[in-house]
Amino acid sequence: MGGQVGTFRGERGTRGDGVARSRRRTRAVIGGVVVLLLIAAAGAIFALDYHQARSNAEQKKTDAAKQKAAAGVQVIGVVTTVDATSVTLRIPNGQSRRLTTTRSTRVLNAAAGGDSDVKPGTRGLLHMKPGITGVAEEVLVLPLTARIGLPVVKAGFGFVWLRTKTGQLAAKVSVAGAAVDNAVAAPRTVITSGAKVIAHAQPTSTKPVRLAATDIVVLPSTSTFFG
Repeated sequence: MGGQVGTFRGERGTRGDGVARSRRRTRAVIGGVVVLLLIAAAGAIFALDYHQARSNAEQKKTDAAKQKAAAGVQVIGVVTTVDATSVTLRIPNGQSRRLTTTRSTRVLNAAAGGDSDVKPGTRGLLHMKPGITGVAEEVLVLPLTARIGLPVVKAGFGFVWLRTKTGQLAAKVSVAGAAVDNAVAAPRTVITSGAKVIAHAQPTSTKPVRLAATDIVVLPSTSTFFG
């Protein structure tokens, strides 16, 4: 009996050790799988972050390019030739600048206005008095939708405040006694040879690169914006 009991206990101990080893192997396998899953997840997150960062960088470049193109350039001069698809100007340095025009080019004609035209809800372009800081000699008032000038935030008591392209409020400018030109929509026929104009233009996205006019404002012949 004593020998049989010992044998039985030995067999039970052997089975217990086998079950324990089996459980340890199972836990080890599960642990390995969890580690692999964590490594795979970390790799996926890294790849996603990398591609997202790259995508964001490319988007920033695209947005910067669009913003640069949207800003365009301002050109002022005297019209030398005009046809159905372009306007050529003699700019202040004596050179010529050709601007292409389309059906979407906005044409405005500026005539003598008054102080009451300088008000919020419009845009203003100021020609400052030479050698005098903060004093305007001439004010060109345009529709708020124009691409020329800056938005008028406040006006009154002989002063005007504009909002800069960065959204900041510019310093007040004295417009007391300044000539005021009020620009309104006009037909393309107001653009004639010898006319003084201010234009906003953007470079085309296709080659050869041209300057395409978005806005052309015909100034009064007495305008001081261009001598």
